[in-house]
Amino acid sequence: MKKEEAIASFVQYAIQFGGYMELDRYYLINKLKTKFQVEQDIPKITSEIGDLKAIIDTLVADSVDVKGNRDYLLDLLTPPTSVVNAFFAKEYQDNELTALEHYHELSVYNETIQEHLPCTLANLQNIDFTKAHLQTEGFYPSQRRLIRLNIKQHSYSFGFTTYPLWAYHGLICAELPQQLSPVEILDHLFELQVVFPSLQIIANDFDQKKTSSQTYQVAMDDTLKTKTQTVWSFVHDHVEIKQKVGSELIFQLVSDNLANLRVLSQQISYFLRQNYQVSYQSYFSNGKYYLELLAYKVLPEAQYFGQMWQQQEVDNFEQEMKKYLGREV
Repeated sequence: MKKEEAIASFVQYAIQFGGYMELDRYYLINKLKTKFQVEQDIPKITSEIGDLKAIIDTLVADSVDVKGNRDYLLDLLTPPTSVVNAFFAKEYQDNELTALEHYHELSVYNETIQEHLPCTLANLQNIDFTKAHLQTEGFYPSQRRLIRLNIKQHSYSFGFTTYPLWAYHGLICAELPQQLSPVEILDHLFELQVVFPSLQIIANDFDQKKTSSQTYQVAMDDTLKTKTQTVWSFVHDHVEIKQKVGSELIFQLVSDNLANLRVLSQQISYFLRQNYQVSYQSYFSNGKYYLELLAYKVLPEAQYFGQMWQQQEVDNFEQEMKKYLGREV
């Protein structure tokens, strides 16, 4: 592929992505001819425009700064933030999942999303939560565009991670510095779950240490749903409570009544946080809301997960939990 052909194809992609209109074609062509020192006339598109990656590779092939020019092209290709948010909002009104899929597709095309990594302890600890912060938009990767959210009168931004560990792995970050209480974290988590019923949403005590703003992780992956064996379960205030045991102590709360689930989860969270670090994970399935509270034993800060729970500890915990909720054992 010649450079003039690559420019013609690239401009066609840019217009199709919605950031530019047909009136902008000559503007884009001349901008690229100047940038990449192309003097030949740019041909009209008469067939398939080809693979975007191959087009960009052709344009940057003999550049001194290959990475810089590649980022320049990807940023030019991606519509401005206002346009991306307008498209997302319009599609969201019709179908939340369609809006997420198209935003994810854009993030793949413009290489905001790159290599998928295995979900290991090291990769979990290395997640860069600042990349979802509004104040980083326009820095590397400069082509990243963030979706604006308003949750409980707090401004948040949402974007997919560059190196995802799960399908549709993204981050939601508060715009302003904040230190939320456990009750507020759960309130915001439930609001986010209503906004994105197709996603699983995770909030961790230990994530907040990495940024001055509360952050949430999101994903669309069944591997995040707890599949360990239920040890005991009972219903309290129209909420089914299940206890599961693995490397962490898990309480799974299930209800179609979000108000009751919200109140009970706050009570249990308060109870757990007196002695343990807590991770929250929510999702929506078959008309019911699910919230899992994962209690980790207190360990040195370098370690992410707790040790195995012994059966005697589980039995004692069951007694304590039911007493705390005011039930006869």
